[in-house]
Amino acid sequence: MMIQPISDRQLRYWFNRINRIAFDGRLHAAFEFKNFKDGGAAYTEKVRGKDIFYIAINKKIRYSPSCTIISLAHEMIHVEHWSWGHGSRFQKRMLQVIRRAKLEKFL
Repeated sequence: MMIQPISDRQLRYWFNRINRIAFDGRLHAAFEFKNFKDGGAAYTEKVRGKDIFYIAINKKIRYSPSCTIISLAHEMIHVEHWSWGHGSRFQKRMLQVIRRAKLEKFL
């Protein structure tokens, strides 16, 4: 049996689910999931002057549902609070999102 990576369709499902449960549906649905090969698990970029964000998930981690879903939740917080960085507010919010969306099984 060959392990299949998380698909864009599955990422969209998880984005919508986490958005609905943990963000009360406030995040824009205008997302494009990009693949990249080098460094890091995921990143978010914002289109200059617009409220459009792109979440990129490294192809290499898409074979791990745990890494993929937690990375997606992490990047969604960047969309919610673009200027926060990774400080204590971010960490507190990450724990809230994990609890509200019931993502503990992915840790």
